[in-house]
Amino acid sequence: MATRYSPTSYNKPTTREPHEGRLYPSRDDWAEARIAAGIQSSNHDDMHAGELETSILLASCPDYLREGWQTSDHTASDRRYLTTLGIHAYTPTGIIGYPSHATETKGNKASTTSAATPPP
Repeated sequence: MATRYSPTSYNKPTTREPHEGRLYPSRDDWAEARIAAGIQSSNHDDMHAGELETSILLASCPDYLREGWQTSDHTASDRRYLTTLGIHAYTPTGIIGYPSHATETKGNKASTTSAATPPP
């Protein structure tokens, strides 16, 4: 079980967090989840609010999706200045990917893959 942090626990030994101490799943974890879920788009082409992320939201928090997500696909293949210009230089909506390909079933499969689920 992961250690809960408090202001007095910063200098104490801690247990490792899920995903080998990383706060978030790695690129390889996401790739494994994409395969398990049958996601068709690539990591590069489906970067933000696309097929994978929308599928996960459909499975877990469908009310969080904005109206119109089904028709909001956006491609931005050349994003070489993303870190300096930000995502809105490439998309007015924040979407880079294919949310129209998302399904609740894909979201459930992606969320239950071994890469997405911390060890017991």
